[in-house]
Amino acid sequence: MNVSYPAPAPHVLQRLGYLRDLMREMVWRDVRVRYKRSVLGIAWTMVNPLLHLLVFYFVFQVILAMDTPRFTSFALTGLLVWGWVTASLAQSAGSITNNATMLRQPGFPPTILPPIILSTHLVYLLFALPVLTVFLIVGGSRPGLGLLTLPLILAVNFVFILALAYFVAAANAYFRDIQHFLDVLLRLSMFLSPVFYEAQRVPEAYQYWYQMNPMVPLLEAYRAVLMYDTRPDWERLAVVFLVSLLVLYFSVRLYRRAAVRKVDEL
Repeated sequence: MNVSYPAPAPHVLQRLGYLRDLMREMVWRDVRVRYKRSVLGIAWTMVNPLLHLLVFYFVFQVILAMDTPRFTSFALTGLLVWGWVTASLAQSAGSITNNATMLRQPGFPPTILPPIILSTHLVYLLFALPVLTVFLIVGGSRPGLGLLTLPLILAVNFVFILALAYFVAAANAYFRDIQHFLDVLLRLSMFLSPVFYEAQRVPEAYQYWYQMNPMVPLLEAYRAVLMYDTRPDWERLAVVFLVSLLVLYFSVRLYRRAAVRKVDEL
């Protein structure tokens, strides 16, 4: 993969500016390349979640007759957020193994790759928001001022994904089976998260362990501000954020070590 980027600068502020420009350039390059010569263009960002929505609606609303209020808005919100999480982690797993040539270039910062991947898929999520808005309005949702807190929820979610992204990328550099195992794990995790069903439907006996899943407060926070105009559980989101920061600290160290040690073997 050939990428042009400016030479690294010696000063901290210049270095930060360089990283910002590099990240912006690579994110938009990835977006342009993905939809180049595509007839539908960014509309493809909605194809997968809408197909899943049709399947889930038929299974849970028609066959099982599950009584979930505003199911289409509920499920689509979960599917879009979950799509951001899974796509980011699946692609980040190959950050080191799939970019050896780039990582060998002098001055290239290896730790920038996972944030670029996450930001790219975040852009796809933002592209899908107008369609989600239509579903929300048709379904009877009227987001209020709580919508202004959506960037905070996205920020917590970003840090959570990034912490895992560095870890799976480092682990995959040592054990290539991680990438294949991750695909299976992410598919299973969707059914262990309130993507298309309400968290309170989980039996009381399993609620303690179920609530340990960080995606539970995150998904509930999105729905609180987008669908119900209620206050998210900021206390639980703060816990997710702080734990994610701690994991991020160690996973970045692991990632850097793997990038240095394994890149020459690729």
